[in-house]
Amino acid sequence: MIVWCFVRSIVLHQSTTDDRLAKIALNQKLEPTLQNVAFYSKNGWPAKCQLSPLERSFYDVCVEIGEENGLLMRGLRVIIPSNMRKDVLNRIHAGHQGITKCRARAKDHVWWPGVGQEIQDMVKTCEKCIENQPLKHEPLIPNDFPERPWQKVGMDLFHYEGSEYSVVVDYFSQFIEVVRLTKLSLEAVVDHCKAIFARHGIPDIVISDNGPQFRPSTTSAFTKFASEVGFRHITSSPKHPQSNGQAEAAVKIVKNLMKKNKDPVLALMEYQTTPLANGLSPAELLFGRKIRTMVPCT
Repeated sequence: MIVWCFVRSIVLHQSTTDDRLAKIALNQKLEPTLQNVAFYSKNGWPAKCQLSPLERSFYDVCVEIGEENGLLMRGLRVIIPSNMRKDVLNRIHAGHQGITKCRARAKDHVWWPGVGQEIQDMVKTCEKCIENQPLKHEPLIPNDFPERPWQKVGMDLFHYEGSEYSVVVDYFSQFIEVVRLTKLSLEAVVDHCKAIFARHGIPDIVISDNGPQFRPSTTSAFTKFASEVGFRHITSSPKHPQSNGQAEAAVKIVKNLMKKNKDPVLALMEYQTTPLANGLSPAELLFGRKIRTMVPCT
């Protein structure tokens, strides 16, 4: 049995430490352009026409630039030296997410002149992203938005490369839990639900499709489980599985991560920490805090 335990994956895979920030600070001090930018941020900026072409690219945001604990920053974002930008780009794109998602990750942590364009160029030329580009977007049927995290979750099962998986997604935060099933049975689904609920609590509502593992009946193990622990189980119409739209979308996200990444667990962590349209990541919305990732941050 393999359980994608997100909290455990953070402990096993975290590599962003103070050592990396120290390396960034050292390389900032070794780069002439950043040396001058640091000097100007402390002593005042000359007229733009007096700056070198590279220094001018910092001029429009000069009021936001300053030093914090020896690091040159633009606001809360670390300014990355030129010799470390390729590595940081790779870390931003580690989960092979799209241009918008990658830009949102950068906006949360790091900056350098032209970072947005470099992210766009990287994603557009990424072979894995090109190979797995979706052909079309299917409309999702909206549901009432919950009032708090883990109040309403969606569940779905899917098959990928000879294995069966169960996915659970929080409607409020879009945080995803994924489990590989050793066998496709009611008992296996219930056991994994118990493990997930032990980490996050029992939701008020669970929405699933109308498959045999979830179909309501007085003798169904899932119906008994819902009654025993106290959540309301809603199934989508057999003819309209899109009514469980959040779970359908989560399955697509997870399958894309599996297709594009050698380590989908680590890629899932990158997804969980990427800001959504509201500016907050699934992890922030669910846990109420930012969590550490491979992308340098203070």
